[in-house]
Amino acid sequence: MNAELTTTQAVVEVKTASTPQGMHHTVMDISGEMVLLTWLMFTVTAFILYKIAWKPILAALDKRENDIKASLDTADKARQQAEDTKIQCERLLQEADAQARELIEQARKTAQETSDSMRNQAREESRLLLVSAQQEIAFEKEKAVNALRQESAQLAIELAGKLIKKNLDTEQNRALTGQWLSKL
Repeated sequence: MNAELTTTQAVVEVKTASTPQGMHHTVMDISGEMVLLTWLMFTVTAFILYKIAWKPILAALDKRENDIKASLDTADKARQQAEDTKIQCERLLQEADAQARELIEQARKTAQETSDSMRNQAREESRLLLVSAQQEIAFEKEKAVNALRQESAQLAIELAGKLIKKNLDTEQNRALTGQWLSKL
């Protein structure tokens, strides 16, 4: 800074000394010395800025550029991740939908099989009940027929006994009953 001030003071003194006495200078006058001094000051300032501030400014710009690139890369990765997640979610939803349909179909089949099984079991129980009832009816019929035969035979024997006035003993009674039943 001191070097700049002394240079400026030296130029001002040179200018004042070199100005002819009858001439008045205004601020807007172009002077070769001022142009030279301005260029000299600009060069010195540019050199100082280059040595002191240029590298930090470039480093800051490079850092900013790298930060922007990193942010863009992060945004691209996040976008890609979001797309991948969306695709994965859609795939999972499709799988869940397929599993749900499969479970519903399996439940429907199981319900149909259970219904068919219960229907078949009811038919079998009904058939067995019918067969049992038919057997019981046949048994009761046979029992009733046998009882009727025996009663008829007993009545016939009593009637015959009264007719012949002879009472047969139990063994003869059974033999006559057996003959009479075999004829029926």
